[in-house]
Amino acid sequence: MSTAAIGQLPTTASSGTDAICTTYPVSVIGQYQRLRSARRPETRGAERSPGTPESRDAADKAPRKRISAIVELSHPGIWVLGDLDEDDRGHGMGVVIEYAGAKGKPLWRAPPPFRWDYRLFADRNRQPPPSDETIEILIAKDNAADHGFNRWTINGTAFDMKTMPITWRLQLDRRYRLRMRNASDDIHPMHLHRSRFELTRIAGGPTAGVLKDVAMLGGYQTMESISLPISRDSPFHCHMQLHMDYGFMALFQTT
Repeated sequence: MSTAAIGQLPTTASSGTDAICTTYPVSVIGQYQRLRSARRPETRGAERSPGTPESRDAADKAPRKRISAIVELSHPGIWVLGDLDEDDRGHGMGVVIEYAGAKGKPLWRAPPPFRWDYRLFADRNRQPPPSDETIEILIAKDNAADHGFNRWTINGTAFDMKTMPITWRLQLDRRYRLRMRNASDDIHPMHLHRSRFELTRIAGGPTAGVLKDVAMLGGYQTMESISLPISRDSPFHCHMQLHMDYGFMALFQTT
């Protein structure tokens, strides 16, 4: 088995070998992928669960979001490992995997339609830990409100990068439920610094056993998570840089 990240995959592969890769929204058609959550859930004093591997033709990826995927190289030829978006792939978002002895041009075949869902990797035997308090987080967009750029708000307020105000004051020994509601049609990779959170509900459906520090929040979607104790001052924001620059951030202060 060879181990590599996207952009560093072996350019020549042998049939029957595996490659572990970190992926963007990518697909290698004809190759079998076992996707495993890259994070492990943990609770205070509880055992960790490794998550459940699943087979998929493609994996969804966002800025700073990591996915571990085992690609079983079982169909000889010359294939493209690349972004599902034709324009992005045409501008370089992909690599070529060539089997030893294969000849011809690299092939790309569109995968069947799929919908990414963290609940594929849930631990169905696990109950999420209780929370001490719930933090309501409403995300909204003011179209073209800041010199033609969209302004992003959390609970009606755009974050001020100059004054860096404290949004929530937390206690170190408490566990918080983050209830995120997206009132926009954009997809947001939500990131919490210096801590992790266990997903407990996605789009109204319960889940457990998926521990993340970046999680995709879909358009008009609600997602809930239980945070591990948040240490020190921790920014919480969308990892789309333009969204963050125009207000999509909060600051947790822990004492």
